Amino acid sequence: MGFGLWAGVVTAKVWSREPEAQSLNPKPEANSLPDTIIPLMTLTLRPPLATLTGVLLLTLTGGAAVPQNPAPPPPAQAAPPQNPTIKEAEQLVTDGKLEEALALYRKALAADPKLIDAHLGAGRTLDVTGQHAEARKHFTTAIELARPDAKAQALNAMAVSYAFESRAADAAKFYEQGFKERMATGNANAATGTANAMARVYLESGDLANADRWYRTGYETSKQIKDLTPAQTDLWQMRWLHAQGRIAARRGNAADARQHAASLKALLDKGENDGERPQYQYLLGYIALEAGDYDAAIAELEKANLADSFVLGLIARAYEKKGDAPKATDYYRKVMAATAHSINTAFAQQWARKYLKQ
Repeated sequence: MGFGLWAGVVTAKVWSREPEAQSLNPKPEANSLPDTIIPLMTLTLRPPLATLTGVLLLTLTGGAAVPQNPAPPPPAQAAPPQNPTIKEAEQLVTDGKLEEALALYRKALAADPKLIDAHLGAGRTLDVTGQHAEARKHFTTAIELARPDAKAQALNAMAVSYAFESRAADAAKFYEQGFKERMATGNANAATGTANAMARVYLESGDLANADRWYRTGYETSKQIKDLTPAQTDLWQMRWLHAQGRIAARRGNAADARQHAASLKALLDKGENDGERPQYQYLLGYIALEAGDYDAAIAELEKANLADSFVLGLIARAYEKKGDAPKATDYYRKVMAATAHSINTAFAQQWARKYLKQ
């Protein structure tokens, strides 16, 4: 709020500052746009003007507003220090030393059986090493211990655990709980992400009807996110087209899948979401793989994000279907080196374990 102070009348202009647009792209350089300031109204206030604690008064000087005695910002609350054992265990996971990490998580739980981060860390590590039933015991405890407003992380971890075995219906029980809680609190952004995650598990588990249903729910929910920039609106549209392309490919309708990909590219070529280009290449590779064009699939997927275990898994599958066992084995081993507890790792490692056991 900017104020012009005069001897007899105080004229005020009220401004609304929209919050900085939240980046919906995991790559922060995309869609991180500056604030905008929108004039809403002009007010006339007459003296006496009460002194308001925490209000910023501006003196009009030569047409410019100059602050007088601004209220100090509230002190920032420091985040609680991370448990050093948990921090060390997380680094071991990053380094691929999963057994050592699990030993540390268990050490932390021996010292404090109610340490939620230790339960989550142990559960994730157990999942990545294929010990899913044991992992879910830890996630169950984490869900029970978490505050009602902090259960989302544990619910998501449990859902991903079921994705490691393509148990989409079981995963959905936890995703749906998270979706409802986020909608109840008005967090449409997080709710949209949860709906899309659930749809992804259904899709890769082969339940195309429920995949389409939940991707559609996610797309409609994204329209409730406030203050989206045009670039962010395009981004959600691109995600919807990406999903529709993959569903069409799984249904064997390559022509429709390619049409969705072409529509996505038209939005991508506007230049406002360049960070999504690897996702476009992933879609083209996915479509080609489902259509049986394995050379084209490999060519497109190699332009996608090669740090993504799911992309590596798709490349491995293409080589497997080509009958190139050495290349398939090489890529599946790369998949097994992934340590992220994610939907991508969950499905890619299923394929890898099955192939490498042969």
